[in-house]
Amino acid sequence: MVLLALPAVLSSCSSGIAYSVTADELLGQWNAGSDAILTTSSDGTFTAENWPSNLLCGEPSAVSKDDIDWNDRITFSGTWSAPTEKKDYSLQFFNDVNDCQQSSWSADAWDLGSGRLSLKLFLDFSVDPDDVPDEKIYWLDKVK
Repeated sequence: MVLLALPAVLSSCSSGIAYSVTADELLGQWNAGSDAILTTSSDGTFTAENWPSNLLCGEPSAVSKDDIDWNDRITFSGTWSAPTEKKDYSLQFFNDVNDCQQSSWSADAWDLGSGRLSLKLFLDFSVDPDDVPDEKIYWLDKVK
């Protein structure tokens, strides 16, 4: 079992949804833990490197942090869309069909304070987003 040090994003009063985050602020590398990196590019593409295959790509997909298989890694790519005016903090990711069984997923941008951003991934889509328990949420921290 691999233990991860995940950010304590809810412990600070200054953290919360990053309303009005810009597309430029979302470009770069995001640390998914254990050497897994998500890179978002200005041309609307992304690459997930050294990524657990069952984290929003393979079927069956992990529905909790404990389900993530860190021993089965892949690299895949696709496209992403920046937040819209209607939902200015939510990103959409569309996996290349040749790389993943799961076609798309979303993440919410969170402001951790002091200009630090994180992406909040919902692992279990059957749970109401307002009532998702901590073990069904995965965080990626912006690193570059």
